Amino acid sequence: MPGAEAFIQLLRRNDLFTVQDEETLKRIIACGSEVLLSDGECLFRKGDMGDSIYVVLDGAIEISVQDGGGEFHVMNVLEVGSLFGEVAILDNLPRTANAAARGGAHLLRITGGDFHQIMIAESGGGDLLMRLLCERVRWINDQVEEKHALDLERRRNEARLQQLMSDTSHELRTPIAVLRAQIEAMQDGIIATDARTLGIVHDQVMGMARLVDDLFTLARSDIGHLDCRFDLINVLDILDGVLEAFRIRFVAADLRIEWPHAPDGGFVVPGDAARLKQVFSNLLENSLRYTDPGGMLRISSRTEGGQVIIEFDDTAPGVPECLLPQLFNRFFRVDVSRSRAHGGSGIGLALCQSLIQPFGGCIDASASPIGGLRITLRLPLRMGS
Repeated sequence: MPGAEAFIQLLRRNDLFTVQDEETLKRIIACGSEVLLSDGECLFRKGDMGDSIYVVLDGAIEISVQDGGGEFHVMNVLEVGSLFGEVAILDNLPRTANAAARGGAHLLRITGGDFHQIMIAESGGGDLLMRLLCERVRWINDQVEEKHALDLERRRNEARLQQLMSDTSHELRTPIAVLRAQIEAMQDGIIATDARTLGIVHDQVMGMARLVDDLFTLARSDIGHLDCRFDLINVLDILDGVLEAFRIRFVAADLRIEWPHAPDGGFVVPGDAARLKQVFSNLLENSLRYTDPGGMLRISSRTEGGQVIIEFDDTAPGVPECLLPQLFNRFFRVDVSRSRAHGGSGIGLALCQSLIQPFGGCIDASASPIGGLRITLRLPLRMGS
């Protein structure tokens, strides 16, 4: 066991103790106790009770958390001179992390009772030491907590990326298989290479291209790199233009559109005209694909609380109430077979949500009073319009 002088030199490797006089350090050493750990040996586990503070005299200590699968994730490595506590390691809650030696460790342990003795002996000077120690432990814990939060976010991003890759490969597999079969059939002379067949092939290719474009847009939105302009735009003029492009398709599908004339001057909002056109196109495409023939789409607009509110109501079929919150999840479909038959990828509403968020907009889904689905779009209104 090192002598008092050797211990003092070790303690002074932490700048917290450089301001303490030698007598105070001797009292700390006298009250404290040594802890020797071999490589990998655990000092305390998540859930353990304790009020001790430790100073790393030699070696290193790993602070880690364990995920649901039993895997340990290292949040911090505390080297010689570091000071840490058993309590409030993460989220300002006690007993939330594990501490174990990396390559062996030599520690000085100071318990709550030790501190009490030091404070009595210091006759008031111990208050300063206690405050300094508490501040240092809090700082260490904040660092660990920050790393823990970053690690959790990294793992969530990895999980989302894996899910996205899995969903994307699944979505592309079917149209690629169909396209391959059609091309091989044309090569083998089984089907004629005429305008109709080439049109089917073209539609398959364009469908895959749209899916890839949408996924690319979502990916850029996820990392905050979505290209957007911030202009003052007339939202109802843009909606009128998109509706005009869809009218022929709605008539062909035996669907009516109810859309009253826009108020004089329309509604001016800050946003990107191209992105807003994408949003309106996706919403109209959804109604066109999933509304039964003979039905209708009713669009209404108003201002309320400094926002432009646009509601898209269609007729049957509707969406079960329990599934409404999932409509904005990527690749979610209420009826998978029907969605595939209509060419839906299941990312249209998720894309709409990503496109309007940069401008302070929001979108939600509810049951429509006319029997189908209501999509409500809210955009911040320019002051004074």
